[in-house]
Amino acid sequence: MHAMISGGRRTRPVPVAAICVCLISTRFSPSQTWDREGVEISRTAACDWRPADAPADNRRSDNGSPLLGGDGLFDPNGFWHTIGRLADAGQASVVAPGTGDTNLLGDLVNDGLFRTSSGRASFFLGAVSGTGSFTGTGTVFFEGDLCPGASPAQITFDGDVVFGSFSSLEIEIGGTTPGAEHDQLIIGQAAFLGGTLNVVLINGFVPQPGDWFEVLIGATVTGTFSSVSLPAAPPLQWVITYGSTFVRLAVAIRPDLDVDGDVDADDLALLGSCASGPAIPHDGAPLCQQADLDDDSDVDQDDFGALQRCWSGSGNPPDPGCLN
Repeated sequence: MHAMISGGRRTRPVPVAAICVCLISTRFSPSQTWDREGVEISRTAACDWRPADAPADNRRSDNGSPLLGGDGLFDPNGFWHTIGRLADAGQASVVAPGTGDTNLLGDLVNDGLFRTSSGRASFFLGAVSGTGSFTGTGTVFFEGDLCPGASPAQITFDGDVVFGSFSSLEIEIGGTTPGAEHDQLIIGQAAFLGGTLNVVLINGFVPQPGDWFEVLIGATVTGTFSSVSLPAAPPLQWVITYGSTFVRLAVAIRPDLDVDGDVDADDLALLGSCASGPAIPHDGAPLCQQADLDDDSDVDQDDFGALQRCWSGSGNPPDPGCLN
């Protein structure tokens, strides 16, 4: 399934910070409910925060801003609810263990590892960014912003990922190489789509006809984004394709109906499959909307003539201005 789309972009919320420092090898093991405000766990050396002595049903509420770096470990052991900003850097790990779910209402900067254990869930309601991985086979839910990397990055998830109706996935595109030049998500299990997809061009990149970008790969991909916002790239059109294991963006001139970078007999055959005759509306399918090259709600000889003007032959790029 694919559709032609155009649009704009979004902004990110500003994270909040606070102050308590762990600079040497340290272990915190509260045995009762942990409820703190305006506090930060920050480290530059080995820092292990793991309340292993707490009961399995212990519930912790954090209104501060935990921060880890280097080879630190943050393991809340039980239900953990944080309102502040959480950052993990370097080789740091944040663990959502098998004894409870994790809710983050604040922002997460993940430049290390965030693990959601099997059978558990992590819920992100703030902005999530960074180059780190999401390990563990638990389910990760997004209801806020997901902005991979500080610039383009390839982010991996071991478990299921659910994009809720309030989520917003921002994909930066500065070239055709995944990870190095454009964002890409690799999801080890199922991806459930929803919310908004926002695509932003960076570093002065100008897409060319036939360019494509696989922005999400999953073992299975279910659903579609509720709305898609894409940058203008005239005279090219954006095409989004939802496959059973991927989401792909591509740019093409409209007569390149199969989005392979040329206008040839394959495109002529596709246009013919949508032919309706003069003043007879086509069936409204995305392909036929694209084949209606003069936008008059039918696919007739005028559209065949427009395709002929853009004919390039197999393997040859068409003139982007051929419809002008």
